[in-house]
Amino acid sequence: MLFYQLTFIARDNIASHLTLGSVTALTYGWMILQVPETLIGTAIGTALLPTLSEFIAKEDMKRFTKTIRNVGRVLIALALPAAILLSTSLEPFLAYAFGFNTSGTNLLIGVTRAFLIGLVGHVFLELGARIFFAQQNARIPLIGAGINLILFIISSILLSDLYGAVGVGLADAIAFSGQALFLMGIFKIRLIKSEKIQLRLITFLKNFFPKKDMLVTLLRSFAGSLFGGIVIWLVINFLQSNLNDLYLGVFAVFFGGLITIPFIIPELRLFLKL
Repeated sequence: MLFYQLTFIARDNIASHLTLGSVTALTYGWMILQVPETLIGTAIGTALLPTLSEFIAKEDMKRFTKTIRNVGRVLIALALPAAILLSTSLEPFLAYAFGFNTSGTNLLIGVTRAFLIGLVGHVFLELGARIFFAQQNARIPLIGAGINLILFIISSILLSDLYGAVGVGLADAIAFSGQALFLMGIFKIRLIKSEKIQLRLITFLKNFFPKKDMLVTLLRSFAGSLFGGIVIWLVINFLQSNLNDLYLGVFAVFFGGLITIPFIIPELRLFLKL
């Protein structure tokens, strides 16, 4: 928690040197990101911890790793469409909710989209932390949080000079995704060692990269999200002059979601069985 609070302090400090409205945009952008992150990552991670802990207590590593793999597929299938569909439909919702002028709304849209790039990383961070908490290991997540802070500060300084507040949002996506990769990488290394496989670079890379079922989930989720995003864009552009912003956003997300859901039905069924 100390590292996370330092991240927020660093974010506001860097943003305070940028254009007017940057701190506000980053605060609201983070709050918007937290809606899908909490509903997907935190909720699933919290419910998952007792199950993982039970498998560890029983030394049932086969079910432990299988559960993690299945949850990983579910997280991809939920988080990737959420990020893409929400990014596409932001404009009418933000215009209705905040009533900023055009430049303020555009800044908030850009910052929120930058944050949403890291949504998959955020939800996998929730999974990665639970993997180690289930093993009564808080040291590795602590190290990961420190890496997050360092990555964020370096990325923010570099990207804020190029893209302003949007660059700070991108730095957040980089930092949290980096932390998630660190946790999952350590987990993979320990798994390889537990299976008494000789730890060589080629062996690690072979075991680190996603399996076939994970790749299929990734491709289907991306394809469904892409089609759903196109539908949202079409709905917003064709009905913009006929509906107020709230109704426009709801209609767009509804039809975009209808297009996306068939692509992730296997993962939704898997989610119900977790």
